Amino acid sequence: MKSLSVRSPLCLPIMLFSLLVITPALLAQEVGQAAKMGQSREGTPDSSSQARTAAATIEWRFSEPQPGWKPALPLPGSKMAELERTTDALRVTLSEGSRVSDRFLAGGIYIDLPDWRREEWAEVVVRARSSSSVTSISIGLNPREGDLPAGAAQPSPFALFVATYQARGGVTPVVRDGLVHTYRIHLDWGSERSGPWRRVGLQFQAPEPGSIDILSVRVEPAQDRVTETSLEPPQLKSDFALFRKALEEAHPALYRHTTKREMDAEFARAEAKLTRPMTILQFRNVLERVLAAIKDGHTGFTTYQGDEISAVLALAKQFPLALQFGRARAFVVLNQGLDERVKPGMEVLAINGDSLAKILQRILPNLSQDGDIRTGQMYSLGFARGFHRLGSPGRTGFSEAYRLYIGNPPRFRTTLRDPQTQKTVVVDLAGVTPAEAAANAEKNPVNRDVLAGIRTLQALGEQRSIRYLDAEDTAILRTPHFSRSPRADAEMGGSFPDFLKKAFAELKSRGTKTLIIDMRGNTGGFDVYPGLLFSYLTSKEFRSDEPSYIKTFQPSFHQYTDLPKIDPLTHPYFGSAAGIWKANPNGGYLMTDKYPTVGVRKPSENHFEGTVYVLIDGGSFSAASAFCATTDFYKRAIFIGEETGGTAGCGAGGLDIGPTLPNSHLHVQISIEAGCSYATDKRSSRRGTLPKYTVRQTIEDLAKGRDTVLEFTRELIRGGKGR
Repeated sequence: MKSLSVRSPLCLPIMLFSLLVITPALLAQEVGQAAKMGQSREGTPDSSSQARTAAATIEWRFSEPQPGWKPALPLPGSKMAELERTTDALRVTLSEGSRVSDRFLAGGIYIDLPDWRREEWAEVVVRARSSSSVTSISIGLNPREGDLPAGAAQPSPFALFVATYQARGGVTPVVRDGLVHTYRIHLDWGSERSGPWRRVGLQFQAPEPGSIDILSVRVEPAQDRVTETSLEPPQLKSDFALFRKALEEAHPALYRHTTKREMDAEFARAEAKLTRPMTILQFRNVLERVLAAIKDGHTGFTTYQGDEISAVLALAKQFPLALQFGRARAFVVLNQGLDERVKPGMEVLAINGDSLAKILQRILPNLSQDGDIRTGQMYSLGFARGFHRLGSPGRTGFSEAYRLYIGNPPRFRTTLRDPQTQKTVVVDLAGVTPAEAAANAEKNPVNRDVLAGIRTLQALGEQRSIRYLDAEDTAILRTPHFSRSPRADAEMGGSFPDFLKKAFAELKSRGTKTLIIDMRGNTGGFDVYPGLLFSYLTSKEFRSDEPSYIKTFQPSFHQYTDLPKIDPLTHPYFGSAAGIWKANPNGGYLMTDKYPTVGVRKPSENHFEGTVYVLIDGGSFSAASAFCATTDFYKRAIFIGEETGGTAGCGAGGLDIGPTLPNSHLHVQISIEAGCSYATDKRSSRRGTLPKYTVRQTIEDLAKGRDTVLEFTRELIRGGKGR
C-alpha cells in the first residue's frame, strides 16, 4: 500500500502585485476603451468570452452569475458534476454518479477563452471552501484533440482529465475545515509553456460524495518574479503546532534513528526562531532541519503546483550548470547557459567565493535521508535519475537547492577545473529560469555529445524490459519502478506480475546463464513487488518482511490531510474485518500474516538458478532497497554501483497521512507505515545495501552513450569474476 499525497486565519488572499480586477461590470468599459485605441481583441463583455488589456488581472466572482463556466463532460457511464449557486459561491457537487473508479469520484468545471497566449499568464488563483470529502484541485488547459495517451483507457480521474484537456497540471490539496482558502496554481509547467490558450478547467477529486464552494477564479498576467508571502509570528506558530502534532501523533518511527530527547531539542530550536515575520520559504527552511533530523527518506516537504515554493523555483534565476555528484565532488553534465567555455566533464570547485564543500555543508542538513546514507542526498542533487529517468526539463536538484538554502544571486562566479589540462578557470555565469535552462541545454553546442548519450541510455532505461546479449549468454532486466496502477501498467505495457511471469519463462526456455537486474533510479512502489521479484531468484521458501506498524489511521488533524474516511470495521485494508491489522498492546497496530509480505513466501515457477548481478545507486529507494536487502541477505546476487539510497533494514511507506499547513500551504509528507526487512540487523539498520564493486557513471562514457556501470558488469562476467 504505497502512495503519496490552505488557509490564513485571516483568510488573506495572496497577491503577486497591485491588481486591476476586471469584473463583468467593468469589462464593457475596458472593451470599449480598447476598441477606440485599436487594441480590441475578439470577445464580448460577458463571463464566457473575456477580453483583456495588457497586464490586467481577469477575475470571475461567483457571487454573481457566470454562465460561461460549465460542468466538464464526464467519462462514459459517469455523471457530470452538479452546479448550484449559493449567495457567494458556485457549489460543485460530486455525487455517487461521478465515480470514475473504485477509489475516486471526479468532476469539474471549465470556461472557454478567446485569443489568449499561455506564456502571457502566470497563475490561476482559486478562492474556495469545503468541509466535506473533496481532497484536491487540478487544472487543465485547452480541449483535447487527437489520440489519448497511455493509461487513459482505464477508468480513473486521470482518464477523465486527459479525455478533456491537452495539458494537465499537478494536484493541489484542499483544506477541508469550512473556511475560505486561496489556492495559487502557477502555469509554468508541462512541455508546452507557450502557444494558444483556449480553455481552462478545474477538476475536483474525492473518495466519496461531497462538494466544494468556488468563490472566485482569477488569472494573473506573467511577471518576472514572485512576490513572496510573509507570515506573522502567530501564523507561523499555529502552523508549527500542527506540524509538531502531526509528527508526534502519526509518524510511525519518529525516534528510530534519533532519540526523543534529541527530537524535542530540534523542535525547541525551530520554535524559538518564530519570533519575527518570515516568508514561506524562510519558514520552510526552519522546519526542514527538524524533518531532516528524523532521518526518514519518506518524511519531508512535497511541492505541488499550487505551492508557493514551486512558483518561486519556476521563476528564479538559478545556477545554470546541471551536475553529477561523486561523494563530495561535482562535475558538469550539461551547460544550461550559453557560455561555451564551460564544457561537460569540468569539475566545479567554488561558486561566488564559497567552496563546493562549504556549499554542501549548508545544503545537506536540510535534505531528508534514510539513516546515515549519503548517496540518496547526492542522487537528489544530481541531474538525472540514473541517466535513465530524467527529471523535468531544465530542473536540477542542485540548482533548486542552491536557491532554497543559499540564495538567489543574479550571477554565479564559478571556479572550474578542466579535466584535460587540470587548469582552473573562473567564469561569470548568468542565472537561468528552468524554461531557459531547458532551451539553452539544446542550443549550446558543447552539450551535443552528452545529450545524444543521455537519449541513448534513456531509451534503454525508461521502460520495464528484458533484453538479451546472446553472445554473452546474459540477460538484462530493467524495472524503473515498482508502481501499481492502471496508468502505470498501461505506460509499462502491462502489469508487473505478468511481466515477470513472461520474462522468467523466457529466461528458462533460452537457458540463459547470467542475469543483470538494473535497480538504478528505482525509487520504489507497491511493497508486494520486491518479494515477488525475489521469488523468481530462489528455489527455497523465504521471508522478506517483518510485520509493519502504524500509530493511527484516524488522525485528529484529518481535515488538513487528503485521507478518506476510514471505517475501522469495514475498510478493506485498515478495517478489523479484513484481518490485515491487529491492535498492538503498546499502542497502534501491527500487520498480520494475512498480508502477502509477512510470513513465509514460496519460490515462483520458472525461477532463475544462474548468476545474478544487481546494479544499484542512491536512487534505489524504498521498495527497491527492500528488494536489495532481501537479495543480499540470502546471498543471491553481486551488487555493483553505489550504496542504495534506502536502508537495508527498516523503512517507511504506505499512505501519506501528513497535513497541509493552513497558513503556509506547506505539505508535510508522513508515511503511515513503518516496517523492517527480515534481513534487519544492527549493522544494516542505518545503512543501505553496499556494492561489492563501487562504480559510477563517467561523463566521458556518457558522451559516447556508454553505460559505465553496465559495461563494468559485462566485463566482469566475461572475465568470469564474481561468480
